[in-house]
Amino acid sequence: MAERKMDCRIPTVEEIYEECHREAFFAKRSVYPKRLKNFGKILTDEKRELLVRFQDFIRRNFGSVDWRLYVKACVRYYRGKFDLKLLGSLAANRAYRMYVSYSRLSEGQSEDGIYCDILNSIRFIRDFSAENGVTVKEYFSDREGAVPIAVRHIYAGTVSLYFYACLDRELNFRIFGDIPDDVFYELFNVPRNEFLSLMVGKRREAIAIKPKVAGIINSVNCKFKKAME
Repeated sequence: MAERKMDCRIPTVEEIYEECHREAFFAKRSVYPKRLKNFGKILTDEKRELLVRFQDFIRRNFGSVDWRLYVKACVRYYRGKFDLKLLGSLAANRAYRMYVSYSRLSEGQSEDGIYCDILNSIRFIRDFSAENGVTVKEYFSDREGAVPIAVRHIYAGTVSLYFYACLDRELNFRIFGDIPDDVFYELFNVPRNEFLSLMVGKRREAIAIKPKVAGIINSVNCKFKKAME
């Protein structure tokens, strides 16, 4: 499985359009197209206006939305009816949440896929923290909003639960232990302790028997335990 990197930056309108083109092309033909050229001719004023609007949506929801995954979710949900006008709409937001929820709960993810998810999550946390001028400890300790940023990123799909499965029980409790049950009920339909034991703990049991992933569990745990000191 090819590694999908999560962007911790605001994409250009050209990047957004190309991603839409790639996913729409793949949805029809099951292969990805060659890279686009001559954006000056391709992007009409109307298309550019719609892309800028979506770019603003990404900026407002920075860190809570994986924009590439958002595009993929919309294209797959609407299939042949996909249109740039949908990007950033309430209907597209629902399609994205449904896609993320399905991906989070689906079984049978390959070992390589899990491995990439973990590395991508580490990279995202590191880049997001640097982009916002906070330490990794401050990232995990954020409690300013109704939903702490670490929980928000799990829900958005930008940080995988498999990453937290690499952390031991004590460290996970330090990160999530003081967050009210209501937050977890609202997003995951379970109280905090069940979130930790079922959604995180069961994944830890699953990855412990996967050699490639098991080989990085201790190093990931030690790295982030040190970061929390």
